Amino acid sequence: MELSGKTKMNDLLNEYPFLLDFFIKRSPKFKALQSTVMRKTVGRVAPLSQVASVTGISLELLVTEVAAEIKAQTGQNVTILQVPD
Repeated sequence: MELSGKTKMNDLLNEYPFLLDFFIKRSPKFKALQSTVMRKTVGRVAPLSQVASVTGISLELLVTEVAAEIKAQTGQNVTILQVPD
C-alpha cells in the first residue's frame, strides 16, 4: 500500500477496516465515517489531503499516523509518497 494526500478514504477503509476505529478515536470529526452512506459517497471522493484539512490535522501527521497504525495492526510496511508542505 502506498499512502499520499491523494489516497481516498474509501480505499483505505476497504483495505484496512480497522482504520475506522482509529480515525474515530483520532478526531470526533471522523464519526461521520460510521455512516455507510457517508463512506460510500464522501469517502469515495475525499482524499486524505481534504480529510486532513477538514479535521485540522496536518497531512504529514495524518499520513504518518495511518501508516504506523497499519504497521501496528498488520505488520505491513506502508510506503508514504511525498507529502507536500
